[in-house]
Amino acid sequence: MTDSGRPLLVELAVVLVALAVGVAASGVMYRLVEVPGMRLLRPRSSVPVTDQAARPRVSGRPGV
Repeated sequence: MTDSGRPLLVELAVVLVALAVGVAASGVMYRLVEVPGMRLLRPRSSVPVTDQAARPRVSGRPGV
């Protein structure tokens, strides 16, 4: 009974803890990097894309 019950509970617990730790670590790391280096993350991911996609349309070719 204990042999068949414990491994399942242990595996579920390990998976849940691993997911929780992974999500928490990613969220904490993102917040720690985002607060002091907001210009480092956002310009690389969103600003170049929006600038390159928006400027040609607005400045020279609105139809294209």
